[in-house]
Formats: sequence, structure tokens, C-alpha cells
Amino acid sequence: MKTVLSLHAHDAPRVREALAQDAQHVDLVELRLDACSAEIGADLVRASPRPVIATVMPREEGGTFDGSLDERLARLAAASRAGARYVDLDRAHAAHFASLGGSAELIVSVHEREPRAPGDVRAELLELARAFPHAALKRVYRVQREEQCAAIYAGLRAACAVQARPVVAFSMGEHGHGSRVLSGVHGSAWTYLAASELVSTAAGQWSVEAWQRAVPPSGIDAATQVYGVVGRPVSRSLSPAVHGAWFRALQRNAVYLRFAPEDARAFFEGHARGEVGAAAQGFSVTQPYKELAWRFSDEASAAADAMESANTLVRTSRGWRAENTDAPAVVDALESAGARIAGARALVLGAGGAARAAALALHLRGAEVALALREPAKAAAFAERHGLRLVAWSERERERFELLVNATPLGSYAALGELPIGEHVLSPGMYVLDMVYRPRRTAWLRAAERAGASAVEGLAMFLAQAQRQSELFTGQRAPLQLLREAAELELAREGEA
Repeated sequence: MKTVLSLHAHDAPRVREALAQDAQHVDLVELRLDACSAEIGADLVRASPRPVIATVMPREEGGTFDGSLDERLARLAAASRAGARYVDLDRAHAAHFASLGGSAELIVSVHEREPRAPGDVRAELLELARAFPHAALKRVYRVQREEQCAAIYAGLRAACAVQARPVVAFSMGEHGHGSRVLSGVHGSAWTYLAASELVSTAAGQWSVEAWQRAVPPSGIDAATQVYGVVGRPVSRSLSPAVHGAWFRALQRNAVYLRFAPEDARAFFEGHARGEVGAAAQGFSVTQPYKELAWRFSDEASAAADAMESANTLVRTSRGWRAENTDAPAVVDALESAGARIAGARALVLGAGGAARAAALALHLRGAEVALALREPAKAAAFAERHGLRLVAWSERERERFELLVNATPLGSYAALGELPIGEHVLSPGMYVLDMVYRPRRTAWLRAAERAGASAVEGLAMFLAQAQRQSELFTGQRAPLQLLREAAELELAREGEA
């Protein structure tokens, strides 16, 4: 799949700066001529070091152009005569292309303005191809949920199989961010990127800089393997940074993305099964979908079965295998900090898959484990099966424990500053592990340090589980230092070192 640097041409000096900085990293340049004269637009076409797509988008199509049709066509005609490779016109006005002159080819585009589920994408694309047999085709959707993108990929694959001209299809918006990458796996001819230092021209675009960090140097193609973290939310996950770094070190044709579906089962069925799902090779799974991932799998490791949850799905010759790397990571993080687990009294706070993994891992290591949650009945069968004690949430501060593990979102950016256990309970000799790693130093960890307890960062556990995942994904275990450096670089990039 080719890449297109998409630029608003209203500020010619800034556009020239962006061309100098970013055009070398892309295959084409799209100039949005909504707010510049025909003469300036033509000059920018001639100044571009890459072939140009010229377009003028009226407000009713999502652009900023307010002029007449004649003025719009004049700008496109000037761009075509200046050497633009393509002129992009919406379907309703594509018939005017013949009047433009110059050497440009036609792109016929259809943009969805309101969020909706895609219809019959294959039928829509093939109908466009019949109506405009000599044009490149561009169909832009705006999905309501991430899982709806699978319909775009299926239709795109079917249309590309019978259409010789370039076909581009993806979704705009927050839920279509990943589709700008995955559409290339399924046949889309190109994707649009934002300049590193300028405002994007459409919602959901990747910047050139972010694209270079995420995508293999060879680009995205039909052989690109797809991995990702699935959860809700995942916008602050460090998984793409660390696994992406390992893929690059191995020079692997693979991409690792964030997925935040509302309906995770529909996501897995659409993105992991059938022709569309053939590219998917592995998923990291986080809350609230770890138990669902275990149920979705075709087979599971003994650890995943025991915990009834999976933080990893890996494609095998027999289907999808559920694994759980959380459990050993909890032990690694605590023991690396100096904790002695055998014989210790441990309290795990939380009710989800990560809490179950932590509780069982500590139990198997010889700790006396209690599990504190708001609705104990939900974990009653699990606790009884493994000999764990349940503690009502309201009673969690009444006893003293040597090991405390937070497996709730309390203290994360979603519940910033909240403590899973009050500071008055913390004391010297305790080991306090907070699975929350964004922010890196949570309020609870700071409270633990003030109380003289040993504070164990969630980042330590995250890296330990990611290292084991790296081996499941690639067959080779990534060096922990490589993963740590990638995580810390991403944290520094986001101002959270």
C-alpha cells in the first residue's frame, strides 16, 4: 500500500515546509486546494517532490471550500495542467473531469458524512467500478464501532479481486484509525497521512512520524501479519510500542495496533476468522475482555483454563490458542523487588481476569491468598475451586497482609488519584504491586513509599508479561531491556517519563 501526505494548501509557506520535511517519506502528496487560488495551487503542484493528488472539497462534503462549481473546477484544471497525477472529484461532479484538460487521472470519491454501519461494501465498490471503469475509486466510511471495519475489509478484498484500477476504502474517525493500516492488507491502494507538524486533513489520520514508528519499513501489503491489543480503553497502552520495537528488531513484516471494540465477540469473529481474519496472528487482551478471549479460543493452555481468562490469543494450525502471561509476570515483578511469596499473606484487589491470574499465581507460589472484590458471589466458584478466600470490598482494610496487588482501574487515568486501599493500612515490610502503569507512579505507589512499604511499579509486571507474549508471537523471547527502552521512549514522548 502506498502512502499519501495530505496537506491543506491554505498556507503555502507551511505547505512547502511540510513537503521538505515529510514528502521524502511518502509515495504521493494530496493537496487540498479548498482555500488557495488556482495559481498558488498550481505552484504547489510543481513544487511537490512526489506525484500529486489535487482535490477541492466543499463544506457539504467535509471541506472548507465555499466557492462556485466553476471556481472549483478552475482550481483542479490548473493543478492538472501543472502536472498533478490525479484529480479527486466526488461522484456527483465526476462527469466534469473531461473538461479539465492536462494529464491527470480521475479519482471518483464517495465520503460518508454521518456515522453508520457499512452496507454491502463489495456491491458499492463494484457499482462504482461499473459506472467509472477508467477511474481510481475511493470510498470513505465512518463506522460507529471498531468491529464494523471488518465489513469494509471483506468488501475491499472482493472488489479488488475483479477491479484492475486502484481502489481505496477505509473508515474515518476515531473507530477507523486502524482501518487506515489494515485496509492495505486487504487491497487498498493507498492511505492518507498527516504532516508531522501540521493539522490533519481528516479525523483518524496517522501522522508520518507515527506511521514510521508503527509500520514495517517495507510498508503494508497482503503478507503483513496483524497483531494488536484488544480492550476498552487501550488508548494509553504501551503494547504497540514494545511489540512494535521487537518486530522491527526482527525485521518482521508485521504491525501491532490498538483495538477498542464495543462488542469484542463480534470483533474477534470479524477480525480473526475467515478470509478477513487470515492476516491476524495474535492479540494481547486486556480488560474487560480477558474472560471472553478465553471463551472465544479453540484451545487453551492449562494456566488459561485454570484462571478462566486469557491475556493472549495466538493463531496456531488448530485455530486460536488462549494463553495467560499475567500470572508469571506478577511473580516476576514481586520477586524481582525482593518479595518472599511463599508463606506470605497476600491480598489481591479486583474481580477481572488479571485479578484471577494474580491470585492463582501467588497461591501456587505458596502464599495465603485472599481476593477482595465488590461482588464476591461472582468469584465464589473460582475461589472455592482453588482454595482462595474471598473478602468483601468493605472489609479489605481490616486485616494486615504482606503482599498487596491492585488489579482494578483505581489510580489509572480513568480514576486518577483514587486509592484501592487507604494509606493508613500501608506499613514497612509490605510489598505493594499496582498493575496500573499509566500513570507510571500512581497515587497508591507514592502512598506506599511514604509509608515505608516497597512499591512495585505496574510497568515491571507489564514488561514481564509482554516479554513472554513476544515469544508466543514470534517464537523468540525479546530482551527485556529492548522492551523497557521502547516503553520508556514512548512514555517520554508523551511527557510521562
